[in-house]
Amino acid sequence: MYTKSEKEIFSKVREKNKNDLRLWNLSNLGFPLLTFGMTIFIFCYTDKASKIENYYSVIFSGVLPLIAINILVAASFFLIKFNKEKEIKYQLDTSNTRLKLIIYAFGSYLFASSIFVIQNIFSPFAGPLARFIQLTCSVLAIYFSLNISNKLFLLQEDMIEKSYDKVMYENVTVLKEAIE
Repeated sequence: MYTKSEKEIFSKVREKNKNDLRLWNLSNLGFPLLTFGMTIFIFCYTDKASKIENYYSVIFSGVLPLIAINILVAASFFLIKFNKEKEIKYQLDTSNTRLKLIIYAFGSYLFASSIFVIQNIFSPFAGPLARFIQLTCSVLAIYFSLNISNKLFLLQEDMIEKSYDKVMYENVTVLKEAIE
């Protein structure tokens, strides 16, 4: 999927921006999942909670695929938020990487959207195998979306600048110490 140099860029930028990435994941995954969890929790105290089928209606209402779609939509802004001159300064070329991410994001969007449509049209799912497949596909959609959004988030101008300015500073410091 990604070349060795692309993986190195992601690794380096991820290392220097861990806190920002955690905050990004919390706001785009943590809060929606917390809301979903609160819904299930509150649902447990309603009169509908006595039937297991009602839980299926909540779980397979398309909420999980919508979380995946939301993650991708939030990250799509970062496709255009970069400075080509700074990438040249740091000797980075992320054009092909960005193109790959656009294609992966589009594929992931289609996958999550398809699951959402299926869950809304064909729900409730009677068989345990159908429920298992739907839940697995929903979790995979969230995983793919989060993975792609993290990479898009890390490729924005501020993250690259912070990472490579620190790396350049550390390299200059090491060279100065070696000379002295």
